[in-house]
Amino acid sequence: MDRVGWRKLEKRVKSYFSEKLDRDLSETECQVGPEQYHKFDLVSGSRDVVIECKSYTWTEGENFPQAKISTANEALFFLSRVKADRKILVMQDDLNPAGQSLVDVYVERYDGLMDSTEVWRYIPQSDGEDIVEQVRDSGQVYTPKEIDSESTQSSEQVKSSPFSGKYAPLCEILSNTDTDTVEFTFKEINQLLGDSLPKSAYQYRAWWLGSSHSHSKDWDSIGWTVSSLDLSNEEVVFAEKIVE
Repeated sequence: MDRVGWRKLEKRVKSYFSEKLDRDLSETECQVGPEQYHKFDLVSGSRDVVIECKSYTWTEGENFPQAKISTANEALFFLSRVKADRKILVMQDDLNPAGQSLVDVYVERYDGLMDSTEVWRYIPQSDGEDIVEQVRDSGQVYTPKEIDSESTQSSEQVKSSPFSGKYAPLCEILSNTDTDTVEFTFKEINQLLGDSLPKSAYQYRAWWLGSSHSHSKDWDSIGWTVSSLDLSNEEVVFAEKIVE
């Protein structure tokens, strides 16, 4: 199976859906809350179509990438908050040795979060046309049911997150992952944080690797460090520190 980087994926998705839907599509910021905006990957000029693009692979151990997939769930949340006739999540697919489709497994696990969002699989081809298939049609928006008071947890039983500050969502993922490495693009981190990384994160390795910075102390305090950094491709790999 051929794979492309997320920038190339976004360009291919733009080309495909621009022709299919007869729309001019471009990266556009849309309102998702009273005072909150999110920049979506592809939006039509009339804003009736909104598309987010994601790309994941099975882990080296052939496990479901639970930590990284949280950015797709965040995309679902933002799509649910925007007003549009069609909301589409496009995912570059990956097959494990058993032939399982990552996109199929994702839809099976998280269908209840998808509401009116369509999910499409994208498989780039070096020879011939790319394979593009709709995996999930827009379903019914979930309406919460009344919960039996006897089955609810008391406020004392509900634990709040131990993390705080801008990089709390990142630390939350690192602390809960069942793998010893987690890879992110800078774009995925921005979406996870709901804010942009500072310019120095794009320009200087020391921003990621320096141990004296407050943000690096956040992930260092929970036993994680940056093991690999590619500023040109805007990618970073976090690894769990080995305790000797």
